[in-house]
Amino acid sequence: MSIFAHRGASGYAPENTLAAFELAVNMGADGIEFDVHLSADGVPVVIHDETLERTTGRVGWVKDFTAAELSTLEVPTLETLFGLMAGEVITLHVELKDVQGRSSEMATKVLDMINKWRLRDRVVISSSNHATLSLIRETDPTIRLGFTFTDALLEPWNNAKQVGATALHPCLAYVKAVPGVIEKSHAEGLEVNVWTENETPTTDWSPAEGADGIFTDFPDLLVASCKSR
Repeated sequence: MSIFAHRGASGYAPENTLAAFELAVNMGADGIEFDVHLSADGVPVVIHDETLERTTGRVGWVKDFTAAELSTLEVPTLETLFGLMAGEVITLHVELKDVQGRSSEMATKVLDMINKWRLRDRVVISSSNHATLSLIRETDPTIRLGFTFTDALLEPWNNAKQVGATALHPCLAYVKAVPGVIEKSHAEGLEVNVWTENETPTTDWSPAEGADGIFTDFPDLLVASCKSR
């Protein structure tokens, strides 16, 4: 099972910051996961929320600030993060957030950045906006896509195939509630990477046994747990 640092090692450092990503690498994570919005000047930036308050203390919408302004709030650009990670042998899970009316712009710019840094073999693009995934698949027939969801879907592998995804990214609660979903998804030819927003350290991931990967805020604990098996 691969261990992916959720928004970096966000249990120890501010989420989606360069410090959190560097810490995740040092902890031995197999990859990092992060979120991307577009700035006012159309630059892909790494932040989870649409607004700035929770993570930066600044009031306002991400889309209303330029990339230069956001950098002063420790919101890195996607290019800065790619530059930092270019020399590391890790997987990069890029989650595209919903940017109303700008999905095509987002898809184009993120794909261009991935190709610029020659990271295609190391990147998985995911989104809970399934129209965005369809748009990316139409633009790029081969890049890996992750279908992210929390809904109680009956056969999520069918939804994934409809948008051209190569992996399912269910939340841990869904995996707990739907026995056998990992095995059935594998039978349909899909990888399964389980995500969680855990608030306390834990190494009890038995519901996700058999998954290809799991996202965690505490990568060091899961890395240690996997090595001890």
